[in-house]
Amino acid sequence: MFSQDASEINEIFKKIELLIEHDRRIIDKKVHITIYNRPKPKSSEIFVRTLDADDDFKHWVRIAPDYTIKISKSECKNIEEQILSMDFNTFIKLNNSIGMHGYKCQLTYGDMMSSISLNAWKPTSKTEERQLHAYLKVCNMILEKAEMGVLE
Repeated sequence: MFSQDASEINEIFKKIELLIEHDRRIIDKKVHITIYNRPKPKSSEIFVRTLDADDDFKHWVRIAPDYTIKISKSECKNIEEQILSMDFNTFIKLNNSIGMHGYKCQLTYGDMMSSISLNAWKPTSKTEERQLHAYLKVCNMILEKAEMGVLE
């Protein structure tokens, strides 16, 4: 019979992605950050890709990363814990994905079998009112680890 203890189950390949896109009124870059947290290596990796705003991100996997950064397992775990502490039900009830002028963020978290994606238009706008404090914190944690500054 197949069985796993809790520590083995917790050691599953995980992926965290953050996609930031400006609206078409602003000529800028699309930023795609992927954090791979593999079970065995001692560190996790961050892949950062940028494209011109008019380029298509459909085939981003084929695009070589602009740069790669290694982070510790504990740094990755901190980001995961922050994601898991978010109130997904409240996030889904509030329509945070619609807005005018600015940018949108898409945060995706999961493993190879299932994941959840949360989209928010300009999470820096009316953050408390829209209950996006935890979401913005996660986005900024990822951006800081990717050495890209923070959303303001």
